[in-house]
Amino acid sequence: MCTGAGDERLKVGPAKIFTDGSAGGRTAAMREPYLGSARDRGIFLYSDDELDELVTRYHGAGYQIAIHAIGDAAIDQALAAYERLLARHPGADRRHRIEHCGYIVPEHIDIMVRHGIFPAPQPVFVYDFGDLYLEVLGEERTGGCYPMRTWMEHGLYPAASSDAPVCGTNVMTNLYSMLTRKTAGGVTLGEDQRLTLPEALSASTYNGAYLSFSESVKGTLLPGQLADITVTSENLFGADAETILESKIDVTILEGDIVYDRLEEHGA
Repeated sequence: MCTGAGDERLKVGPAKIFTDGSAGGRTAAMREPYLGSARDRGIFLYSDDELDELVTRYHGAGYQIAIHAIGDAAIDQALAAYERLLARHPGADRRHRIEHCGYIVPEHIDIMVRHGIFPAPQPVFVYDFGDLYLEVLGEERTGGCYPMRTWMEHGLYPAASSDAPVCGTNVMTNLYSMLTRKTAGGVTLGEDQRLTLPEALSASTYNGAYLSFSESVKGTLLPGQLADITVTSENLFGADAETILESKIDVTILEGDIVYDRLEEHGA
């Protein structure tokens, strides 16, 4: 299997395939039009046959596949391609993914659970771009975007990531977004999708390890795992969401070694 070759510092990841654009740019492929246009539903980058050829090629070469799909119509296409692929090649634990997976519908969840297809979302998009999403898609569709709680409750290990450099790498913004579902403008989107702090931390640690086949060596604080640890300026478990948003990383430890020391107190 090509994916996984290397070591925990540098290894081959998934083959990434783009199917659509971005919701804020009105290029994510949607079932229903964007606001202000009866025909603007975004774009598809590949036909169904072209996407089938790509997933077949990379699956056959031994890769995990990560399909970029943001709009619900693009997710339709991605899941259909995976279903056809896995019908021909059942049984392989590839943990194929949908990157972003922004605007899902209930039947998508059923397909993902049935076939072991996992979301790699960016909760920070709610904070950074949520106000723009409201402008182009309206409240109802935007409220259901990036449904972290639904994914968690269905055992789909949503791996919270930043999509840097599209967004910043500050994990605190991602945590804040998962805890509050607030946009930068202060609007709450889909409050039923809010996570608890332990859930948000798991999405930011273990879930990413799981989706990259590394859960046996990192992602949790357990004996025998890599000592990849951060020390924060605040006790996150005793802080409210606004305090977490302003918290800093004081120390970063990588495999037991201090590699970052914000306050220069530990001789890193």
